[in-house]
Amino acid sequence: MDKKIKKYFFIICLPSIFIGLFFLKFFNEIVNFKIIVSLVILLSLYIKLKFNFFLKNFSNLTKKYFLLIVGMIHGFTNSGGTLLSLFLSSLISKKDQTRYNITFFYFFLALFQYILFLILFNLTIDFEKFLVNLVICVIGVVIGNLLVKKFNEKYFQLLIQILAFFTSLILLIDSFFTF
Repeated sequence: MDKKIKKYFFIICLPSIFIGLFFLKFFNEIVNFKIIVSLVILLSLYIKLKFNFFLKNFSNLTKKYFLLIVGMIHGFTNSGGTLLSLFLSSLISKKDQTRYNITFFYFFLALFQYILFLILFNLTIDFEKFLVNLVICVIGVVIGNLLVKKFNEKYFQLLIQILAFFTSLILLIDSFFTF
């Protein structure tokens, strides 16, 4: 695991979730964050496909900005994992390393957002729902690990890109039904 990316993630990305949740709490009625995030994901996907090197050759400052955006987007719409997956798959060429990094960072991304969400919106934990969600996550990880073994690096990258595209479409569709 790249120590600089790990450091940037914990120093920049996680705190920026707070910024995203802050904007969500106070500007949700004015701004449709789902459309904005969908467009950011589509733009990131386009850049990744158009310029295959994407972030490998960019400066550490650019990587920091990207992680800042990932955290804020995760705070807005819970879709930062999609950008995180695109980001990490652009830095790491080996499928197993990419999967490990995505799992590691997404765990902390989701956990930090969950804790902040509880605090900022004065919510309490429903342990029954929490346990059900935890079981679903574990089952999803197991199934995902079994399925991903069937893909080589090329198809794994393609799978990440397809999932990112469908995430942006779902956000767009959902934005028209809930805004």
